[in-house]
Amino acid sequence: MSNTPASVFTDGPFAAYLAATDEKQFFIERFGRLYLRYQASRIFDRPVRVLDLGCGNGATSQPIMKMMQNRGQKVDYFVVDPHQAQLDQFESTAPTVRGSQLILKQGTLESFVAEGGPFDLVIAYQMLYHVEDLRASLQKILGLGREVLIGHHGRRGIHQVQEQFREHVQGGPHVISTDSEVEAILDGLDQEIGERHFERHGFVASIKTSSCFQPKNNRDLAAFFLQCDPALITDSLLNELRLYLASLLGPSYHLPHDVGLFTITDLTHPRFPPV
Repeated sequence: MSNTPASVFTDGPFAAYLAATDEKQFFIERFGRLYLRYQASRIFDRPVRVLDLGCGNGATSQPIMKMMQNRGQKVDYFVVDPHQAQLDQFESTAPTVRGSQLILKQGTLESFVAEGGPFDLVIAYQMLYHVEDLRASLQKILGLGREVLIGHHGRRGIHQVQEQFREHVQGGPHVISTDSEVEAILDGLDQEIGERHFERHGFVASIKTSSCFQPKNNRDLAAFFLQCDPALITDSLLNELRLYLASLLGPSYHLPHDVGLFTITDLTHPRFPPV
């Protein structure tokens, strides 16, 4: 169970991160490329069933929904998140398209029970930090869908900050982890499960850290880095963080941030040849 305060996601810290990074734009652009390949090799006579785990307030999920719908694809979009406030915000701003539907479920990956057979596409983007058992969670995710997209950060960026300030980091059991650990587990599961096509993708985003150096609202981004309530960011800790960021960045406020993406395709389904 994650001990990340809900305020990290529903209040200032997450908003501060979204405002400071281009990660969302890179992910949506990369998803668009992958989805073109995905769509070209599959023909559906029904809405695509998508499961989005750890969807949050829909910051990345809603652009994905719009993209699929703009390309003429009807979607049954299932979203799961442990924070009801996030789901309420998602629902209030979600796009509506005739023939598609949005289904919201409060809960965790561990508690989620799939109904109606496997999903066509499962998205697990930046949510594995909060699961109890990383290997068991990845195994469950692979079993939920015919096509799976997993995203996890790499060594540069947020991971560097969390490693440096490990004693102050809250968050889930695997909050200090990288895409290399995810890849190693997926490789092992691939040997066990078989009949799946595995690919690694990725991109380098940027985080503008200048807000950490400003006199006002300078704790929100720091709190997101450390996955803690902004009230726990003392003046002393903030100064330490500033010095560390300055040592990484030099004259630039932009912190490179690695993100690993993995696509896993179930080859046992006739409509799902490798792409």
